[in-house]
Amino acid sequence: MDVKIYTQNQSIFTSSHSFIFKYFEYILLFLVAATGLLCSAFALSNNAGLPGNDHYRQIVGYEAKKSDFDKFVKISGDKKIGSELSFEINLNLKEKRYVMEMGDGRRMILTSPNFTYNYPTKGEYLLELKEIQRGLIVLIGEKKLKIKD
Repeated sequence: MDVKIYTQNQSIFTSSHSFIFKYFEYILLFLVAATGLLCSAFALSNNAGLPGNDHYRQIVGYEAKKSDFDKFVKISGDKKIGSELSFEINLNLKEKRYVMEMGDGRRMILTSPNFTYNYPTKGEYLLELKEIQRGLIVLIGEKKLKIKD
């Protein structure tokens, strides 16, 4: 019995070419997955250019202690309905912009160190002193004010 061995005559180019076509989807899937993993690792690493603590605090805002309100604002006058309360602000209003939430839905933009305000109804009001930093409003301090009859 005479057996002849037939072998295919293929060049290296055609064999690698057929390999790419045969496994094209798997190669593409591997490249997409590897790119996704590398991008995720970069985004979650510390070297991704994320801001440090000081810079993050400037952007997001530093929530101050509630007791800081008394350091910056002095309130004088009768805490009764219709009485004028006098507010004295101990901040440099020329360097930065400040806002005071009066607790009744009104927001005062502070442009002078002294102003007066009166409350028409009794109740407990939460005063909040805030600073405007790069378009964001940051709480500096807050205080509860009780207005009586």
